Amino acid sequence: MVATGDEHTPHTTRDGAGSTSELGAVIERCVRELRDTHSGCNITVIGAPGTGKTTLVCTVFEQLAATPGVGADDILVLTPNRDHATLLRDRLGPGRDGIRSAPAARSIHSFAFGLVSALSGAAEGRQSRFISGAEQDAFLADMLEGYESGLIPAPAWTEHLSAEVRATRGFRDQLREALNEVMARTLDPGEVFAAAAAHGRGEWEVLAVMMREYLELNSFPGFSGVDTASVLTEATSILIEQDTRGVRAGSHWDFSVPGRPASEQPGQPVPRFVLVDAAQDLPDGALSVLQCLVALGCRILLTASPDTTTQAFRGATGLLLRHAARQETTGGALAGPGGSLVLTLDPLDPACRGAGALAPLWHSFASAMSAEQAYGHLPIPDRTAEAVAQPGEPGASAPAEFTVFPSAAERTRGIARTLRRWHHDAGLDWSDCAVLCRTAGTATALRQELEHLGIPVAGSSMSLAADPATAPLLRLLDLDRDDDIAVEAVARELLTGVYGGVDALAVRGLERELAVLTGSADNALLTALRTYPAEQLPGELAMVHRLLSTADEVRGTDPHTALWQLWETSDAARRWEPVAASQPTHPLNDRLDAVIRLMTLAERYSGRDAMPAHSFALKVLDQDFAQDSLARQHYGDMVVVDSPAGVAHLDFTAVIVADVNDGQWPNPKIRGSIFDTADLCDALDGRLPAGTPETDSATARAARFAQRRRAVIRDEARLLLAALSRAQTHLLITALADGESSPSGFFTLLRPDPEDGADHADAVSTAAAADAEPAAELATQQLSIRSIAAHARHRFETAETAEDQQQWAQLLAALTRAYISEADTATWQRWYERSSQDPIRAADEIVTLSPSTMETFATCPLQWFLSRHAGDTAATQAQTTGTLIHELAEEFPDGDLLGMQQAFEEKFAQLEFDAEWEREREYDAIAGMVDNLSTYLRARRSEGTLVGVEASVSAVENDPEQGGPWQIRGRIDRIEQLVDGRGLYVIDFKTGKNPTPHKDLPEHPQLGTYQAALAHPSGTVELTDGSQVHGTPAGAELVFLRKQKPTTREQPALQTDDESPDGYSWAGRMVVETARQMRSAYFPATPSPDACRFCPVRSSCPAVMDSDNEEAHA
Repeated sequence: MVATGDEHTPHTTRDGAGSTSELGAVIERCVRELRDTHSGCNITVIGAPGTGKTTLVCTVFEQLAATPGVGADDILVLTPNRDHATLLRDRLGPGRDGIRSAPAARSIHSFAFGLVSALSGAAEGRQSRFISGAEQDAFLADMLEGYESGLIPAPAWTEHLSAEVRATRGFRDQLREALNEVMARTLDPGEVFAAAAAHGRGEWEVLAVMMREYLELNSFPGFSGVDTASVLTEATSILIEQDTRGVRAGSHWDFSVPGRPASEQPGQPVPRFVLVDAAQDLPDGALSVLQCLVALGCRILLTASPDTTTQAFRGATGLLLRHAARQETTGGALAGPGGSLVLTLDPLDPACRGAGALAPLWHSFASAMSAEQAYGHLPIPDRTAEAVAQPGEPGASAPAEFTVFPSAAERTRGIARTLRRWHHDAGLDWSDCAVLCRTAGTATALRQELEHLGIPVAGSSMSLAADPATAPLLRLLDLDRDDDIAVEAVARELLTGVYGGVDALAVRGLERELAVLTGSADNALLTALRTYPAEQLPGELAMVHRLLSTADEVRGTDPHTALWQLWETSDAARRWEPVAASQPTHPLNDRLDAVIRLMTLAERYSGRDAMPAHSFALKVLDQDFAQDSLARQHYGDMVVVDSPAGVAHLDFTAVIVADVNDGQWPNPKIRGSIFDTADLCDALDGRLPAGTPETDSATARAARFAQRRRAVIRDEARLLLAALSRAQTHLLITALADGESSPSGFFTLLRPDPEDGADHADAVSTAAAADAEPAAELATQQLSIRSIAAHARHRFETAETAEDQQQWAQLLAALTRAYISEADTATWQRWYERSSQDPIRAADEIVTLSPSTMETFATCPLQWFLSRHAGDTAATQAQTTGTLIHELAEEFPDGDLLGMQQAFEEKFAQLEFDAEWEREREYDAIAGMVDNLSTYLRARRSEGTLVGVEASVSAVENDPEQGGPWQIRGRIDRIEQLVDGRGLYVIDFKTGKNPTPHKDLPEHPQLGTYQAALAHPSGTVELTDGSQVHGTPAGAELVFLRKQKPTTREQPALQTDDESPDGYSWAGRMVVETARQMRSAYFPATPSPDACRFCPVRSSCPAVMDSDNEEAHA
């Protein structure tokens, strides 16, 4: 069915638009129009995700190729990226006669670079060099270093482009993005200078200076090349010149140079038909390339899904699609002999991807967020329920699942469990499953976590500076051997990484062994490396010693030689090759690929730049992008973990979309804020009038900011829709609610109302887990292959009969043959032996009890022991927020709101955040807590008299019968004397998200310890001025500030109990018993869903299965 006219659509076509057509009819119409060389139209096909656009391109290609008179080189398919082109080449095959002079499918950048390189070869006798993103980034880093060192005259930096800003990673990122945006429009810095002058924008002048020098340096012999931004601009110029030479579709490219003999071989053929798949992801610069191809007589077919753009951050703003779909019937730069035709695919076709329950979910989300509905590619809401296959029908998709996890660690475990369920229970291959994150960086981190949990994963390559196999080699070459801190850090990286494979617990055991060897426990690892030869050190440490020595010897040689020597010294090839060869999905395959990429890059630099190895290492370590590689990735049967942009050309049976969190997805941050790139592009495109009071006023800028913020949210929605629509039948959408993160508005919009009967069950039922016994919970957890080996070892060592021991030994032998190192008895070293069985404190040694740690000990003694004696985790953003609020409560005990707000602004400006959106989110949260704190403090004026803030409380007991000697040492946020004279009242402020349940307050350990200290005969409160206060406890309360209003939880005053050693009830007994337990040699793990979920030492806990301990292997 052909679309019918609709005067309300934003485009005019010969047969109209706004109605949808069945795929077969659209294919037939496309072929007919393209074959009509005299009056046929150029075509734009619009479709929702999964409606068959790529199938249409391949089918049209095959039918055109079967047309008499159409040769193998007459049809070219263009795509947004190389992976997409590779996939299509496999589907298209070699063609009718199997002979082509160029690939049938190419990325738009590959096609453009082919033109640039062909011209360079004809004019200069050498091929152009393509500058990858990593090389461009390193090039800009060198430029900035030259400015800062004075070797290159620096631009006139504006005030906001200070030295501190220029030293950040974000500045270089935005500089590269701004240059690419500008060079996609023009290669003339003069236009940028003119825009800067017209609008009075100093940062644009800075950018113009850097653009000029970048282009000049990039044109020098030995450095010249073309990058992804400028290649389309240069290709456009070449195509215009080809037009003036009379080159036409079906003829050959003419790159002859006047004054030089013409080549005996003609140029490659000019395609007659150009089919573009996923046109929504082509950069705006591709429009001029396609316009020039149309001018040469090429016939054009575009397919696009306007609501699933994934390349907006690389210049795909939708300009090409809008231009193609809105031009007049008989005109427009992309019109064919008969004008232009826009066809819309039917999204309700039962054969569409996601038909059943998933497609309506996408359509509903797209309808709520799309600004492109006038294309008519989305279904009318009241038709959806009737036309789409219902869940449960053969081939229909199941309803989406939604899960909110309480922590990032639980998120990873939940995703792993879901993947195993799909693989083992639903019978899906691993390669049928995908996990998608908003960014490639997030996907990389999640990929590593899943890999440690035993999930076979695949994904995009990491940068050489981040890959576990290449980063240590580079750091060895860049190492200063006189820097003790750096040497020890590299040694630990080698030990615990892929080269050593020693886990954190074994490293501690090794350090104890080295302390005996060196006679000193201080810096035992470093001392051993500097004092003893490799032959006298344990095996893995000996390898580290040899690598350090080799690095010293080769640091000044060429990069390739140096790296090869380090690789040989590591002996990794001998250990890794049999594992990689026998297990195609093993992570070591990726590590070997990374080493090959590094060696290839080093060889290129060795032959070209004569750069010493240490300089090469520093240059590569400064690159945050994966080096470009033409090597084809073969994932095998592995789960793909990637960003939506990385899999936009693929679909999977089952998809997990991770971390749809507030501030993360969508990320509302406007890109290019340093150089105000959006305004600059508008100025270059003529959309921003020259500077006037109206256009440059604060109101005008605020309006443009709001407009761009809305555009960013729409881009984020398109990215999410692209991820959701990769699923064929199964879809899980996850978010976090961990106190710092919460589900975003997108998650809420997608998740159905619980009253409608939607399935909101988590991957693991939290409610069921809360009621389960610890043993039962552990029994239901999935095992990884490593934890199976650990379990087999435990059963082998504790077997009661020889028969049982033999069975476990056979399993261990089989696992060892499969290269599972934990099963190999050679790895069972004495590093793992218990270091001591003595109590950690002597009977006469004082035990210090802190009110804040009493709750930790009551929850899990092992967590207290490991956190206190083995090292706690680094401070989190939540702890930093708590510190700020407590400082304000101390400085403004009367609740002066104005003073608190001013102090808050000053203190908050000093905090550091990874991203601006995090700063904005935390600012709003803390500002609300400041208001709540002021409200609470002002209300307390009528409740009691302030005694002190940040007051020290203490009590001492020396009687062994009462668990002594022990002492309580703590700090009270606020202490008051109640107006009725009952005694001292303790107040503790909390900035966490979830208030303590009322049922836990009567015997809350922290508040109880405060009251027990006050009640003890030696109990003393010391104020900040040095004075001391004594008094009877009159109760205590927690004040939670991260709510719409202050939330309090009160604990009543302690009541007298003759059975209690100090004359009071439960609190005194708790103190005495805790003091005794803290003096013991035994600290049991006490697992529970709530406690283990946020435990900072979970990776060292014997009560938690290895499959959950991703931190142990990270």
